[in-house]
Amino acid sequence: MGAFSGCTNLKKVVLPHTITAIYGNTFGGCTSLESIVIPETVLCIMENAFRDTGIKYVYIHEALDDLIRNAFDSDCVLLCEGADAHPLWRKDWNTYETVIFGVAGVEEEGGVIYAVLKDGSRVKISE
Repeated sequence: MGAFSGCTNLKKVVLPHTITAIYGNTFGGCTSLESIVIPETVLCIMENAFRDTGIKYVYIHEALDDLIRNAFDSDCVLLCEGADAHPLWRKDWNTYETVIFGVAGVEEEGGVIYAVLKDGSRVKISE
């Protein structure tokens, strides 16, 4: 069981820059959790760290070395800063329904969430 596992009222998490890893089941079962800010200091996200949450998309920075299979729910959209999956987690990213590479950021317009790509184009990720 993780540190925040099962905290069903938890809605948003902003992790400090002192965190380097998010361990298995840390936020598992936090069904109301919709938003997580993962700092660039996080180099590893372990299996089931964010399983059974309300997170619909997550921004993955290029410095992330290891993303273990099923760290997030399969319907969570991974928005990856890099142009390709890191070699250490490439084998596991296919457990997600949608992975978008080359993401520069995220923006909202009229209640619709878009991934903004490095070439300036946008991809709608939720309504």
